[in-house]
Amino acid sequence: MSNLVSFPGTKTCNLEKVGGKGYSLVKMAHAELPVPPGYILTIDFFEPWFKQVQASSTWLELTSDNQPLWSKICEQLKHQCHSFSFDAQQQHAIDELYLKLKLNVKNKGAKSLFAVRSSSPEEDMATASFVGGYETRLGVSIEVMEEAIRHCFASCLDERVFIYKQANQLDLFTPSIALVIQQQLDSDVSGVMFSLNPLTNDYDEAVIDANWGQGESVVCGLVTPDNFIIDKVKRNVLNKKLGSKQTSIWLDQQGGLIEKKQHRTDEFCLSENRLSELTDITCQIESLYGRPMDIEWSYANGQLYILQARPITTYVPLAKEMQTEPGEPRRLYLDAALSKGMTTNTPMSPLESDSGSAQLISVLEKILSIDLCPKNGLVFFSGGRMYMNLSNMFWLTSAKKMSKVNAANDNLMAEILDNVDDEQYRANNKPAWIRLSNLWGMFKIIWMTKSCIWMFLKSMFFPERAFKSYRKSTEAYHNTFTHDLDYTLSLQQFRLT
Repeated sequence: MSNLVSFPGTKTCNLEKVGGKGYSLVKMAHAELPVPPGYILTIDFFEPWFKQVQASSTWLELTSDNQPLWSKICEQLKHQCHSFSFDAQQQHAIDELYLKLKLNVKNKGAKSLFAVRSSSPEEDMATASFVGGYETRLGVSIEVMEEAIRHCFASCLDERVFIYKQANQLDLFTPSIALVIQQQLDSDVSGVMFSLNPLTNDYDEAVIDANWGQGESVVCGLVTPDNFIIDKVKRNVLNKKLGSKQTSIWLDQQGGLIEKKQHRTDEFCLSENRLSELTDITCQIESLYGRPMDIEWSYANGQLYILQARPITTYVPLAKEMQTEPGEPRRLYLDAALSKGMTTNTPMSPLESDSGSAQLISVLEKILSIDLCPKNGLVFFSGGRMYMNLSNMFWLTSAKKMSKVNAANDNLMAEILDNVDDEQYRANNKPAWIRLSNLWGMFKIIWMTKSCIWMFLKSMFFPERAFKSYRKSTEAYHNTFTHDLDYTLSLQQFRLT
């Protein structure tokens, strides 16, 4: 692969060579989405600079378990990068880049300005986004292009990047970066959109944040933008809030950016037609990637452009069997681990899931004939987590009553339930297992759990004796299972070991 990749025009590329952002832009350009044309200086292009970094005494100091000094050391490394020169191979790629940039400027006679953005193999992935970690330079002229390239390259050595990598258990000391160079848009309105509602985990809703001018004010959280919630199925606006938009960022035709204060703050910056266009392209991008996406967009000269698309990393993925069809009434689930403060909120192992399912089958399915599937059931395991289907539960009780029950030991859950609308989420049809004949089954369950009930009463009336019995039981359990267990086994496989 050449050290310079162009798009559109490139059908496929290697993620490890062009980074997450570059890979996504090439993919969308090939799908004929409205991506501004551009070029990628690949990771191989910067290999000579990384060799200089890693050969320095400053880098050795960084890798010597000196985290308290990271800030100072990283600043020294970044400063060194600004003096790096291009070798012969790099200069050849830069000359080729300059030639292509000049040939592809659309506005003949206008000053040629470009956007320089980072693109790392670890950036814009499903597990880590690095939003705000790497640097971007906007409104860059060819005269200062080399300075912008060095500046964005140096950002991969920023302390924030190392801290983020450490928090996400990524390799700290193998930095890599590519750079995306695109024609700069003179945007009149920009923002971000999410192909699901990250606050409610609703797959049928899209959320759009927008401000006048360039999108940096929204991406960097500098303002309160206009906010729109869209029903992707019916294509109508569910809610919109006028943001203060106290500051907007605009392209300076002489290079760089300028700020405007209080620019059209009393107006929504998106019309109904543009909201519809954004919703359509959000659905296209989500379909292209097959997952919920976080998208940066911009309007310039009346044309919509897509600047970036990355997987959303902060939503709760739902197993296919838990998802409703588009437009179908939503089902509300309660995650038992997250709501009740269990020892971990990570997914259960196959052994734990199988064990829990076996217990549910012995009680709910065999005695009460309660379905254990997400749609018709009450409690079930899916994707390594335990859920309760509240939509079915609301045929037996209300969210307000459940809130009162939880108030004593789970204030957060009580508060959430207190704000749930029963009518919005109650299942349309009463579950088949809600019937009088199941009352006899309840007596069976009480008899099966008599030892648990006795322990509960014992702890209330004879707490010291109950505690001694508890300690004895837990010590015996610990002695039995002190050896390592293979949690990747299913329950059936585990029983055979």
